[in-house]
Order: sequence, then structure tokens, then C-alpha cells
Amino acid sequence: MAGTYITAASVLHPFVSAADLAELFDDDEDGALDATVYDAFVTMIEAQFESRICRRYDIPLDTADATVLAVAQFYCARLAEYHVFARRRAMTPEVLERYKQTLRELDDINNGKAGLKDVTPAESPVVTAHSSAESTDRSFSPSGMAAWGGGSSRG
Repeated sequence: MAGTYITAASVLHPFVSAADLAELFDDDEDGALDATVYDAFVTMIEAQFESRICRRYDIPLDTADATVLAVAQFYCARLAEYHVFARRRAMTPEVLERYKQTLRELDDINNGKAGLKDVTPAESPVVTAHSSAESTDRSFSPSGMAAWGGGSSRG
């Protein structure tokens, strides 16, 4: 369960907690993260990241450079935060704004207004699927979302 930049699920933890990852990627409702679904998700996130910077940088990036790897992981985690909550329609305004800001920053990098080594990834508080809910007993499983018209993966 690793990609080029998202080398472990822990790369996402500044933005998506381990508990939320397990719940949001438990499509068969067996209590465990579904590796196949998660791996496809990681591939999609990394492809989105690379597509936003490929005009300026050779892809894949040189992950031997610790700074480049940290920045790539930071942006992949921020993209993942949006998409992971969008899978179960658990979007918050804060997550949506961070996603839009990420796209703007990646466009600036791609257009030469900034560089990957110009960015200093900062820690961000973990945003959970329950962060703006009035109750913390919500389930984001397919069956739990069925009442809201959700429940199927939207890759």
C-alpha cells in the first residue's frame, strides 16, 4: 500500500487520521481498510499532483531529494484530504478551501511563480470526518451513507 510519494498511510495523517482512513476506505464494511480501493486512490492522488506540476518538472520527481519528497507528500496529503472526504460526502468548508488553495499553489508552481523547494510544508491540524458534525456517532460506511443517497465509491 504505497505509492511514489504517499509511501505509507501515515503520510496522510496530518490531514486525515488513521481512524478516518480505515472507516472511509472500508467499502466492504469488514472493519478494515480495503487495500485495493486505497491503492487506486493513492494512484489517483499522485497522478493529480503530477499533472499539476508536469509542465515545469520531470515526472516522477526525484524522491531522493528529501525536500522535494516532503513537499510532494505535503501536497499529495492535501489533495487526498479533499478526495477522501468527498468519497463519503463528508466535506467541510475548511477542507474545500484548503483544496482550492492547494490547487492555486500547484498552479503557481507549474507556472513558475513558485518552486517545489520554495514551499515549506507546515503541520495542519487533523480534520476528521466528524469535525463539523453535531454528533460523533455518524457512520461513513456504504450502508450508513445509503440514506443520504451515497454509499458507492466515486473514484
